[in-house]
Amino acid sequence: MTTNALVLYGSSSNNDIFYSSGFLCFDNFVFIQREKSKTIITSGMEKGRAQKESKATSVYSVEEILGKRGKLEDALIRYIGQKLIWDISIPSDFPAGVARRLKNKAFVKIKNPELGRECKTLDELAKIKDVQRAAESAMSVAKDMISHSLIGCENVLYYNSMALTSEWVKREISLEFARNGCYSDHESIVICGDSCLDVHNTGRGALKANESIIIDIFPRSCTTRYFSDMTRTFVKGKAPKALLGMYKIVKRMKQYSWLNMKPGVNFYDMFSDCMEAFEGNGYKTYVLDGVRQGFIHGLGHGVGLDIHESPHGNEVLKAGNVVAVEPGLYYRGIGGVRLEDIVHVLPNGCENLTVFPEELEL
Repeated sequence: MTTNALVLYGSSSNNDIFYSSGFLCFDNFVFIQREKSKTIITSGMEKGRAQKESKATSVYSVEEILGKRGKLEDALIRYIGQKLIWDISIPSDFPAGVARRLKNKAFVKIKNPELGRECKTLDELAKIKDVQRAAESAMSVAKDMISHSLIGCENVLYYNSMALTSEWVKREISLEFARNGCYSDHESIVICGDSCLDVHNTGRGALKANESIIIDIFPRSCTTRYFSDMTRTFVKGKAPKALLGMYKIVKRMKQYSWLNMKPGVNFYDMFSDCMEAFEGNGYKTYVLDGVRQGFIHGLGHGVGLDIHESPHGNEVLKAGNVVAVEPGLYYRGIGGVRLEDIVHVLPNGCENLTVFPEELEL
């Protein structure tokens, strides 16, 4: 008899629970894994759906375990006792009150589960590709709005006789997400000029000609829950010479990075290569009047059920990783450039999942 188990407790807004159970439910439920056995404990109202939709080999309602309506945690405690489970692993974000009660029934240790989420299956890869197509459709909408805008007083862009604002472009991006069965957990980023130096500033106000416009979008599928991520930089009109030089080297380093990604490569080493290339070409990173300038963020991150997930930082790439590659440069008085693709790490190299063109001047 198996006496140890991994226990997860919460709603499927917790991506580890959703990944393990395959059950999309925004009420709390319990997932218990023992060797090849996967059990869900949920409310009676959700039991039928869990049986049809989840990866569970068995599904119990709270009422079945307790013999009456009651609390989910009471059903978990009784189930643990009934199945003689003596050794339990729980993740660090497990509810503390429930963990204390479990300790009266079994030996409990905190051990974040090794679920293998960072290496995507072919099914997961197909889901991410679907979201990436939605991202590219939305980016095309944003690009067309800028491209078809007119330049007015003080270089303000006008579209359909109205000032083209960051807020307006973001609304159209969101509508295109919805048309493709996606949404965004947070505002898309549409920023212009010196605002680009605050890389997670989502953008406010009118967009202007002859300045960099960074558009960073990260849709999530309403059904599969997977993300994609991409960024492009545009200029309506003529890009200043300094900005054009930044764009060329950022584009070159993005291509260099993904072409050299393969299993065993350290993500931080790739970042260091980019930093060295930027600085060798005169694009140094420093702080001016309290504002960081240059290559001021990481090279990229894993993408999946979270928009930022492993691998990142000082981690080594593995076959099956899906990662965003996003070098960038930002300088006061010039603006910013960021280009971002998502790529799939193969056993002997990398496949770029992004097919949207790179075009600076519109």
